[in-house]
Amino acid sequence: MKTNNGAKMDKPKPIHQVDTRVEIDGQSFIKKLLRLDNIDYLLTEPPMKVFLEKQYDELYKYQELHAYSKGKMPQVDIPADEVFNSEHVRKVANLLPELECHQLLADMQAKPDNLDESAWIARLLPQILKSELDNTIRSYFNSEYSVFWYTFHTLTDAMGPEEVSSRWHCDGGPTNHLKLILYLNDSKEHQANTQYLEKEATDALKNSGYIFGDIKDRQEDIAPLLEYLDVNSCPQQFEMKAGDAVIFNPFKVAHRGKPAITGKKRYSLHLCIIPSPFTWQEMYKSYYPPKSGCQSFTMVTADFIEKYCLSASNELIEIDQRHLIKNENQLLFWLNTIFNNNEKYIKRLNEQIQQVDPNFKEINSLTMLIKLLKGSFKDSINWQANMGANNIQRVLELALFEEGTESARHLYQPHGKTKPSGIFWPDPTHPKYPSTKYGTEPFAQSHRIMSKDTPIGSAGSCFAFEIAKVLQQEDFNYVVTERADDPRAGIIVDGYKAGDKYAKFSANYGILFNTPSFKQLAEKAFQVKEFTKYSLLYSSTYYVDPYRENVFFKTQKAFINDYPKHIEAVRQSLLQCEVFIVTLGLNECWQFRDGTAISRNPKEGLYELLQHKVLTVQENVDNIQRFYDIVKQHNPKFKLIISLSPIPFLATGRAETHHVITANSHSKAVLRVAADELVANNEDMYYLPSYELVTECSEAPWGPDLRHVTSETVKRVITMFKHMFVKND
Repeated sequence: MKTNNGAKMDKPKPIHQVDTRVEIDGQSFIKKLLRLDNIDYLLTEPPMKVFLEKQYDELYKYQELHAYSKGKMPQVDIPADEVFNSEHVRKVANLLPELECHQLLADMQAKPDNLDESAWIARLLPQILKSELDNTIRSYFNSEYSVFWYTFHTLTDAMGPEEVSSRWHCDGGPTNHLKLILYLNDSKEHQANTQYLEKEATDALKNSGYIFGDIKDRQEDIAPLLEYLDVNSCPQQFEMKAGDAVIFNPFKVAHRGKPAITGKKRYSLHLCIIPSPFTWQEMYKSYYPPKSGCQSFTMVTADFIEKYCLSASNELIEIDQRHLIKNENQLLFWLNTIFNNNEKYIKRLNEQIQQVDPNFKEINSLTMLIKLLKGSFKDSINWQANMGANNIQRVLELALFEEGTESARHLYQPHGKTKPSGIFWPDPTHPKYPSTKYGTEPFAQSHRIMSKDTPIGSAGSCFAFEIAKVLQQEDFNYVVTERADDPRAGIIVDGYKAGDKYAKFSANYGILFNTPSFKQLAEKAFQVKEFTKYSLLYSSTYYVDPYRENVFFKTQKAFINDYPKHIEAVRQSLLQCEVFIVTLGLNECWQFRDGTAISRNPKEGLYELLQHKVLTVQENVDNIQRFYDIVKQHNPKFKLIISLSPIPFLATGRAETHHVITANSHSKAVLRVAADELVANNEDMYYLPSYELVTECSEAPWGPDLRHVTSETVKRVITMFKHMFVKND
């Protein structure tokens, strides 16, 4: 601070620090007292401005509103008001005709408590927010804007020094908002002008902690504090005539209202203006009409910003059950969904729609959008001449969208379902429709592809043998081309005695656990590939073929003599069968170096020759597809029914990383997916859900070892098989 002759003098120091801490939304502030010229200035530390900027701009999302509004601003040249943009206060002369002011003034005086405010504001806004001022505001915000609230204000001489608005302050609110005061009578008449400080002086007061303090701590005389802060600034005010207005940023410019002189009144209209993504006219008519009376800024964030801006941001697409369209982003979302992101066409459609209905009053839902599109196609396509490939494509895309929507809408509905009870998981506790999964046959469609006289065969795991046995017991035409009834042949099939009524399988290929074994079966039968003949001495007594599990030979000669006979028997079984059941067991296998797989886990003596492999879904699909394609080429009547064995692993080769139970779950899942892909890709392939019937729909399916199923459960599988595939007698 300097004296009149320019010499520096010591600044007065605060008398004392008030020991009062103010807590606002978790933020702690300290009030300090600075007494200058017998005036007490209470200053907050830290300055309140930082808190308010964060509160309104971030917490109440006005910063987001402003950024979104600027992004929506059309790319047009607007004359910039450089002075107003930097000083944040400006007088606008002759904004409203004097006659209009006199009429409103007369109405306010005649009806001080019963003024038709809504009618007046609708009448006045188009006259006030005309071209010049409209450009000024748009240039200031660099966006469109809306009128947040308005008030018809009467200032009297009763406004004394205790009135807080007569003390120097800034309005709490967003950093970027404006206030417009339109004078309805001359300031010379009442002398109740509003005074303003320059932004530099205002910033100094904010940084000192004075601005935005408690309203009761405001002071009418701010000169000593400005001098203390080394700010040379004098308040300014404008001489106003009826119809003149002043527009300013009340957050950035400190101001105070002077009381009217004795016996006089100031009549004025106040507008609060905020950035908006839409023009003030659109906001007024369609989104957020201005409210009467000073409003809390939290109201607009809770209403308009959340409803119209955040839901319209690029990061969030709001979809309600009625599929309403409230903004451009929602419109673009549905257009892209219908027309497969055809950018050029969608851009043209969007522009056309916004031209005829910029506020989405008519085209306000997906239903109305589709109706508009259909009408557009009807009117624009020349149906009597060349329709054009692009037009046909657009019509097709719309038709596919509607068809897909209709199909999706009915997926969980019982209409058209062969088994409506199979839509939802059975719930025995359901209050209205209790049901149980036990006893359910878990298939949705039947495929009556055979009778009991149809030649049928099977191959696969030990569960497949159980199926083969019951098929023979129930007098199906089960094809058997090879047995082991001649003891002189030196062949032993495990579980089969010479003369047994029921064969283990259609031929003596033994148990087949993995999908490569099925492929190899067809490759051998139809001489697609040459295989090495391995003869492994087992237990110093028998010889075994590692490709044929549970088939034993007493001598190597017996092995050699049987080999061609067995291949021909396999070939004949595949040629004779019109229906063939394969049961997939597991997706772990052991391979020789040439890539061929043995049918089960290795016996001692083979580990040196084999590698463990975990098959993928695609590898399993390819193996079964190869088996089917080879047989189908030679037997066009061949149909394949795929089942999945419910019997779990005996052991896993992945024990270092997987427990046998989790390895088994993985195996069944992989094979189940492979089965679905195969059935989907082939007309003559079908799935028999034996796995699901055993593991989900049977209360007590397991034998004592908890791995193999009971005979009663196998019979239930065959009953389901008949219900699915066998024609009624």
